[in-house]
Amino acid sequence: MHLRPAHRRDIPAISLLCTQAFATEPLFTARHPYRQQHADDFRRAFSRSLHTHLLSRNTLILVVEAVGQVVGVAVWIADGTTGPWLEMNTGCGILTDLERYFLHLTTPLQPTDRSMSPAVSSELTRAFTALSTLVPARRLHLALLGVHPEWQRRGVGRLMVEEGMRIAAEEGVPVMLEATGSPDRSGLYRKLGWRDVGELVLEQAKHRGPVMRWDPPIVEGMERKEREKGEKGEKREKEVWDLFGAVVV
Repeated sequence: MHLRPAHRRDIPAISLLCTQAFATEPLFTARHPYRQQHADDFRRAFSRSLHTHLLSRNTLILVVEAVGQVVGVAVWIADGTTGPWLEMNTGCGILTDLERYFLHLTTPLQPTDRSMSPAVSSELTRAFTALSTLVPARRLHLALLGVHPEWQRRGVGRLMVEEGMRIAAEEGVPVMLEATGSPDRSGLYRKLGWRDVGELVLEQAKHRGPVMRWDPPIVEGMERKEREKGEKGEKREKEVWDLFGAVVV
């Protein structure tokens, strides 16, 4: 297996892979209930999203190749409450910025995705907005992880997740994701040291999935020091008030 950044020429293969990888996953089946009747629309939805990501400076798309074909894809985004903070896409420049802007302007002119449920899509947007309180100032966000059905449970997903964790460790930032797939997928993350920090709840889609986070050792150490500092401050304040009370009495 070979892990590498995705290129523009990979978009057709990755789009097809996504339609296969997410054909039966709960969230995608709820968001795209008409994917079988409108298979081309389902594939084009992935294609447009991947095209946008490939034009984004703060996004890295990884693919895994095996036996001459793309068998896995992961989309990593450097974002947070402060916005984009790391240029991960070395292929971006002024021309790709202009292309992305033009793509954004022409989005309303694109054909309607007939495979999608507008109601579930709107609910998903609201749910992600509600999770904003969990988002740190800077993070790596695993926005998408897909593996071809014939290559699942063979280390493809783990390879792409560990690469993102390696980048996060180098930058000293946490990694987050919203688990939208099967419980087995969440199990992989937990084996790698991820923990639950929230829950994504979609009533219309009848979906519940954990929001998960992984912290490199340096981040865990900094957060532990902040907690200890706060606890010492509270203890010191209590001691002062106790002393004050004793003097008054």
